[in-house]
Amino acid sequence: METDADGFIASIFTYGRGDGCAVIGGVTTPHMNNGFIFGYHCTGRVFLLENDEMEGWRARIPAQAARTIVSFYIDAAGTVYTLAYGKPIMRMLPVEDQE
Repeated sequence: METDADGFIASIFTYGRGDGCAVIGGVTTPHMNNGFIFGYHCTGRVFLLENDEMEGWRARIPAQAARTIVSFYIDAAGTVYTLAYGKPIMRMLPVEDQE
């Protein structure tokens, strides 16, 4: 992979400004297909960014959390939690448990 002068590679995923606000960056976990989990502060939508070696990077919405997401947490077992203002801490189920 080619890197720029600062050592970064080109973007692997982009989205439009109308898709959300204040992206809250997340975590990766083997329980979510080694994908990157992130969400939108103002909508509570949680995204799982996965690399399908046939089609490349794609995002899907495996969860809807409370609005005002402020952070994600992953414990030693790989379980992902969402934290939001004024809401209880929520545990995300592994992808295979959601289907």
